[in-house]
Amino acid sequence: MPELRFDRLFTLSALIFLLVSPCAALADPIAEADKPRSNLETGNPPAEADTKPATEQPAGSDRETTLVPLRGAVPAASDTAGPLTGRNTTVESSERAGGFTPALVPDPVPTGKTDQPVTDPAAAGIQTPTPPAATPNANQPIVGSSSAAATPNSERPIVDSSPAAVATPAAAASPSPDQPGGDPSAAVADTPTPTSQSDQSPEPKPPAAAEVRSDNPAGASANPPAPTTTAAPPIAPSEPAAVTGAGAAIDPDAPVVEQLHDLANGKFDRIIGTPKQRPAIDGFYSDRNYAPLWITSGNPNARAKAAIAYLGRVWADGLDPGDYPVPNFASLTDPAALAEAEIKLTASVITYVHHANIGRVHWSRVSGYIFYERSAPDPREVMNTMMEATDVGAALDAYEPHADGYLALKAKLAEFRPGHFGADNTRIPKLTGRQSDPRLDIIIANMERWRWMPHDLGKTYVIVNLPDFTLRVIRQGKQVWMTRIVVGKPATPTPIMSAPMKSITINPTWNVPASIAANEYLPLLQQDPTILQRMGLRMSYNPDGTIHLSQPPGEQNALGQIRFNFPNKFLVYQHDSNQKYLFANERRAESHGCMRVQDPVKYAEVLLSMVRPGESYSQDRIRRMFGDNEIDIPFPSFIPVHLTYQTAFVNDRGNLEFREDIYGRDRALLAVLKGAERKVADIAVQRHDSPTRRQLLAIPDNAWGGWGGRSYSAGGSNFFTRLFGGPPQPVQVPRQPVVQQRTYYQQ
Repeated sequence: MPELRFDRLFTLSALIFLLVSPCAALADPIAEADKPRSNLETGNPPAEADTKPATEQPAGSDRETTLVPLRGAVPAASDTAGPLTGRNTTVESSERAGGFTPALVPDPVPTGKTDQPVTDPAAAGIQTPTPPAATPNANQPIVGSSSAAATPNSERPIVDSSPAAVATPAAAASPSPDQPGGDPSAAVADTPTPTSQSDQSPEPKPPAAAEVRSDNPAGASANPPAPTTTAAPPIAPSEPAAVTGAGAAIDPDAPVVEQLHDLANGKFDRIIGTPKQRPAIDGFYSDRNYAPLWITSGNPNARAKAAIAYLGRVWADGLDPGDYPVPNFASLTDPAALAEAEIKLTASVITYVHHANIGRVHWSRVSGYIFYERSAPDPREVMNTMMEATDVGAALDAYEPHADGYLALKAKLAEFRPGHFGADNTRIPKLTGRQSDPRLDIIIANMERWRWMPHDLGKTYVIVNLPDFTLRVIRQGKQVWMTRIVVGKPATPTPIMSAPMKSITINPTWNVPASIAANEYLPLLQQDPTILQRMGLRMSYNPDGTIHLSQPPGEQNALGQIRFNFPNKFLVYQHDSNQKYLFANERRAESHGCMRVQDPVKYAEVLLSMVRPGESYSQDRIRRMFGDNEIDIPFPSFIPVHLTYQTAFVNDRGNLEFREDIYGRDRALLAVLKGAERKVADIAVQRHDSPTRRQLLAIPDNAWGGWGGRSYSAGGSNFFTRLFGGPPQPVQVPRQPVVQQRTYYQQ
């Protein structure tokens, strides 16, 4: 019986031993894991390195597959709102059972190097049992070096030690045997996904402001820093620049841009019309990389619609819309056709601006007695203005004259057209140049001449209307004085021009032009040696040996006692006259080209009161200055003088008035507008001026007959017959040196 009990006891003891041994084997690692370990035992860096985030990653890892080192046990399934991807099903079942979970050996990560030692104990397969008590709660932050552990649906705050703005996967260098491989107690949370080394790039250093938990499980600091509780937003993977943002869309106008690149090659010269404009137009589009101005997404934009609408109603300014053709964008889809439409509208805008600014017909085609120093706006500047304008219609209208006289004629033009018109003149018909009422043509001709003039007349200026035989002084936009004048005869017309008045001369000397002296006066001297003395002329010699004739100051001087000087190419001026009876005539075209003023003393007083105020230049003071000495009074600031030819104008009462076309300027202008010359009418022509005819305009009246009205002729013919029929040969006169002070009218 005792033997029987001993056998049973032995058997029971062996059974107990077999059952207890595995538990003891498992309990030792658990106890060992819970015991703090020194740096010497673990092989980790010194303690201060434990406060740094674990940014080192095994070779071959990226931001999406980097292992997240977790302190303690793997969290239970209930701690995470969303499933953890790549987790082992054994881990999940163990967590649900509430038991401890041994660390699992992760799948091998291909690094391209098989001989690299693995220094991470966790990655080497060291299983660290984790008691359930060590499971972190849902409010405990997870410290990681990768955004891969941030599950989109997780409520657990995440502290990411890598910069949030970095979207490119980072790759760490393969660890060497003498480098730390991270926390040896770290558990494997996810199964890493293999990535190629071509996708790897060095991971940037974490920002200094990032807050992380200490890796010391024993709590090295009594007051550890509070973890950051704000979850870092997920970082989208980086995309190539070519397919991100607005650049991903293809420019719908790219085919048109490609067509416009041929602008410099002359492809559109037949549309531009004037090859000289091509460089300026090409320069504008080149600055825009040949992007169209009038087209957006293959359709006319608001800028184009405004320009087309404005060009369609230019008849309101006396112009023909047919001169500015516009494209029909509605029927165009082909890029080449759209590019041609773009250039066509550009060319029409530039042509209109040219005509609106300096005239549909160049003044040189009408007469040689017209001169303006104005040029058309640069096409490149015009297009820049259109590009920057918020109101294209207003920008185009700004090129037309805006003087009161022009705007008044524009309003009357609308009244004279057939039909009834609204405020915007939308019902005014297209201008054809063949109107039933001839007065319409006269209004249009006068509006055209307004375009020749400077569009800025000045705040203070003198304006002469030759067909009206009047002179007006304007100060600050208001008329302050008006007088009658005598203008040139049709054979010696007063020119149309603008020039600044620079001075007034009291007791002027008249210097006879050299050609007139040689061709006219010397033949008279040959017939009558006393004629120069009786005419009050003096003869002297110029430095080159030619004869100079002059008339000294005084009452008998051909210029009178006051001359108003505005230097110009025609050598004309305004001056005094003793033939007062001429001012009583309605038609006063009686001079050789200069303008005689009815009341020159009052005229001088008005002008000097504006340019020399406070100097008391009254009429009495000016008369006391009359004598034998020439006195010149310069203007500190010049006054513009505009010699105009207005056969139609609106008077102060708002009534339209017409005047005789004394020089035939209306007739010549309308002939160009309606004839074959119309196509090239805006191109200037070269005219050969005759010096003799130009100097003839500078001859005052009765210059060879004195103020007494006597006249002299040679061979029975008058002065003009000899001058225009062929002047006689100059007569040599014996030289007699004469010393005389003289003043020339300088151009």
